[in-house]
Amino acid sequence: MKAICTALLNMAAFVESADDSIIDLDSAVKALEQLVYDLNTGDSGEREYLKGIMRQEIGSMGERTPNDQAKVEFYLNLMEQLD
Repeated sequence: MKAICTALLNMAAFVESADDSIIDLDSAVKALEQLVYDLNTGDSGEREYLKGIMRQEIGSMGERTPNDQAKVEFYLNLMEQLD
């Protein structure tokens, strides 16, 4: 389950950080909004598990590159959006 969550989060972080030459901005926003909606339909235990994975990912980053920092900010923002 952890691998599935990590893969999902990495894909979402990629969509969030991709510029419009890679992914249409409107499509990226719609996809991320749908992701948040879908995640919020899960039970609280599932959301807490996912938040735990994000905390682990943040904690495992050593010295952060600008790309890592963008991912951290994305994870923190996503955690706030999960009820």
